[in-house]
Amino acid sequence: MPNHTFDLYKIQSATQRAKDYAGDQIKRVQRLLVSDADRLKREHEHLCKWCWYRRSGSLHGQAFTEYVCQRCDQELSHHNTGVPALCTPCAEKTGLCCACCGDMNGEKRTEVP
Repeated sequence: MPNHTFDLYKIQSATQRAKDYAGDQIKRVQRLLVSDADRLKREHEHLCKWCWYRRSGSLHGQAFTEYVCQRCDQELSHHNTGVPALCTPCAEKTGLCCACCGDMNGEKRTEVP
């Protein structure tokens, strides 16, 4: 018995869908990572481009969670389980991303702040 779900239309549809997804991804990268469309909000939250645009949709548990700032060793509480690496004052003072400790502008650092 022939398989009627495997036909030229299915192949053409899958090909076009893949092209559309790729095009959407390119537009997204351009808008977010290259143009930095949310720069002011991102900088206010002390997040690098990668953490703001790529990690912002990640899921975290809704429970206050204790953490220790990796720079000043202060014990703090965060509003969910996605705790930052740096506290806000340390992120502000150093210009580092509070989530990953990377430089906010993607610049290579030669000293520890």
